[in-house]
Amino acid sequence: MKILLLEDRPERQKKFISDKIKSWENIFISGQIFMPEVNDCKVIIEQINNYSFALNQTFKLLIVHRSALKSSGISHLSSICKEKKIKLIYFSGGISQTIYNSQDFEQINLNSTDFYSDLLIPFLQNFITNDSISVLEIFHTEWKISYMMLYRQLLRNLELTEEDYDLDSDRSYILRRIEKIENVIGKMKLEELHKSIQQKINYL
Repeated sequence: MKILLLEDRPERQKKFISDKIKSWENIFISGQIFMPEVNDCKVIIEQINNYSFALNQTFKLLIVHRSALKSSGISHLSSICKEKKIKLIYFSGGISQTIYNSQDFEQINLNSTDFYSDLLIPFLQNFITNDSISVLEIFHTEWKISYMMLYRQLLRNLELTEEDYDLDSDRSYILRRIEKIENVIGKMKLEELHKSIQQKINYL
């Protein structure tokens, strides 16, 4: 198994995928996605909240209805994902802003409407064949371009601070930001960045 999807509100899911039901059913044929029935789902969520949940299969991605979890459950899942380097997607109607973090493991929090978008099925299909893709692709297929443009600007700013010792604190801050972006898109040189950004802009 690669993906565990915990949705304790199947009626919401049916509402969002009603016009894509055939495509939705087809992605489960591979056997790479495990989505337990509602009662089993609630049992697993209770185990997560009680710190008794253990992964008996190899999952690369956990997708969980965040509002079903207590703070203890969120903490427990974070520990599991950090230890096993598992990617995590939280969705909930109560999430008003999309938040992404890749410090210890890749994690994204997004609203249920954004989760059950037209990008969901292609994202799951892509993840099944290539689990190295970023969870950001569930939110925007061209998410990299904004990171690349920021990365390019930071590299330029870094060059400006190289010979000015009065800007050491600025330089340290820039280096920290560069490192965080490199953890997401990898390390790139300016020339490579220019080319990649232009290609994506032309594509758009």
